[in-house]
Amino acid sequence: MTTPALAAPPFERIYLDAGGDPTRIPWDRGGPDAALLAWLDRTAPAMVRTGCRVAVPGCGLGHDARELLARGYDAIAFDLSEAAIEWARRLDPAQAERYLVADLFAPPARWRRRFDLVVDCFCLQSIAPPSHRAAMAALSNLLAPRGVLVVIGHCGDRPTAEVDGPPWPLMPEELLRLAAESGLEAVPPLPGAVEAG
Repeated sequence: MTTPALAAPPFERIYLDAGGDPTRIPWDRGGPDAALLAWLDRTAPAMVRTGCRVAVPGCGLGHDARELLARGYDAIAFDLSEAAIEWARRLDPAQAERYLVADLFAPPARWRRRFDLVVDCFCLQSIAPPSHRAAMAALSNLLAPRGVLVVIGHCGDRPTAEVDGPPWPLMPEELLRLAAESGLEAVPPLPGAVEAG
């Protein structure tokens, strides 16, 4: 049986074809996401404690996870792409065990309701819109009680269904609806981010 994540575009081939050159990864930013940095600086201290358990799904080369680790969070990062995880481990050999190959739709059972914070930087947008509801449910299933989910992505000026992705833009109303359907309570967003917990 094929899970929604495995039906996604062939990200593995993109990482392999890049041959170690991050400039050939279209979505790689070369460092942690600016909206995540802003959230960590301004909002995180009032919502989560340093040292809390964090999951970073769809981590790619691991830039966001490395930032979280550097700030003292107990973070793990995962991606469906083995090539991406191998690359992330090479970039951070001292913490290589923090980068894991895993499927958001079928994570290890021990991760269920385990994380105080889940940081999604463009992971949801890399999944085809028909699977967004299942993806949001999978993200929420990682959260411990009173956990916080931060979703960072691009909004669009057209409905998601009209865009040929990935990535697919997330309209704020869609994101808020998905959060509500997964039992999450939305809180006011920073520009470029909607937080739910």
